[in-house]
Amino acid sequence: MQLTSTFACALLAFANVVFADSPKFGIVSIHSASPAHLLSLYDKNGLVLSGGLDALSSVITDDGKLKFSNGKYAVIGSDGRWTEGTEAEGSTGFAISDSELTYKGSSNFYAIPTSTAGSFYVSQTGASDAISIALSAWTPNGSHAPDYTPTGGDSNSVSASTSASVSAASTTKATAAAVSQIGDGQVQATTAATVAAISQIGDGQVQATHSVQLQSENGAAQYGVSAGALAVAAALLF
Repeated sequence: MQLTSTFACALLAFANVVFADSPKFGIVSIHSASPAHLLSLYDKNGLVLSGGLDALSSVITDDGKLKFSNGKYAVIGSDGRWTEGTEAEGSTGFAISDSELTYKGSSNFYAIPTSTAGSFYVSQTGASDAISIALSAWTPNGSHAPDYTPTGGDSNSVSASTSASVSAASTTKATAAAVSQIGDGQVQATTAATVAAISQIGDGQVQATHSVQLQSENGAAQYGVSAGALAVAAALLF
């Protein structure tokens, strides 16, 4: 009983003080067979999607801001357009889900042509000439960026995380109560873990597949692109 209570308190303390930014990742736009396909973010007299070298890499801070490698932050204007600004100006609400960037829970973005051919603004809202896109997140080694949900600036997230920790501790307590004892009165327990089944190739390495799809507004799959093509594009980011 005492051990379980101490463990729960430790989890509460951990949930309240340990926050970290996401790993560094690059952003690649996705909309097959469109001029906005496989572009990256650049600081070219403003924040734009374009092609070339020296693209911006990013991290999501623990309070949900998108920070670029040039030290600036993504700022979402009242019209939905992305610009760059200071940390104080940076918009919160960014996360990574299924290797795609999200903003306030949505992975739907728009590329709006600039006056320069092959260059686009990123926006949260569409326009007559806008192209709907997804923003795929890739690590420097060419793999899909892991999911990341910031907690530092969101008390609801911290509360949810803490509640989950306390719930886990309670479950541990309930489970411990049901274990058997050996003759000298000491607790005898076994630990079991359940893991999801995944396929393996002949040499024992994990074999995993991943595809990126952009969904239309009604939720139906609209566009897809192979992970291989994305990996090639991601390799150009770093």
